[in-house]
Amino acid sequence: MCGKKVLLVLDDVDHIDQLEALASGPNWFKPGSRIIVTTRDEQVLVAHRVHLIRDINLLSDKEAICLFSRYAFGRELPTQGYKELSKKVVSYASGLPLTIKVMGSFLCGKDRVEWVDAIERLEKIPLKETMEKLELSYIGLEDDYKEIFLDIACILKGEGREYAIRVLECCGFHARNGLKVLEQRSLITNK
Repeated sequence: MCGKKVLLVLDDVDHIDQLEALASGPNWFKPGSRIIVTTRDEQVLVAHRVHLIRDINLLSDKEAICLFSRYAFGRELPTQGYKELSKKVVSYASGLPLTIKVMGSFLCGKDRVEWVDAIERLEKIPLKETMEKLELSYIGLEDDYKEIFLDIACILKGEGREYAIRVLECCGFHARNGLKVLEQRSLITNK
């Protein structure tokens, strides 16, 4: 492949071995080639010395409605009579593209009664696919990082970063490093 100009997309890479097997170094491909890697673990990219790392932001409400509508209705905007229901689904998804796509596909072709039922269930039951993705990131954590994640999710959610660091350090954790690892795994965001 050395003489070829390529566009290589590697999706959901979670181990550096995967990256090295498919894109070992910058000289593997002809200049002008592009390699796009998606991962929930930023450390995979850092360890491979990737030069440009882009953090994908959550979708705005407008972008979320547009994406949801494409999957639910096959068009850019909700069908007549489904605008408010669509807003509720998008609100539940909190700008997460995967969740928006899954919900749009699930609700496609269903009537209003089924939509209302599904939205009521959403308030009680998290989406299986989204939870499975989060679980993969969580399972790969060392035990102390799992404890930090659970403390944040159960006790410190919504608290400021510095306050959370103080509380976690009082519990004996290396909080700054732990938060960085959780951010790199896309389990928490720094707001």
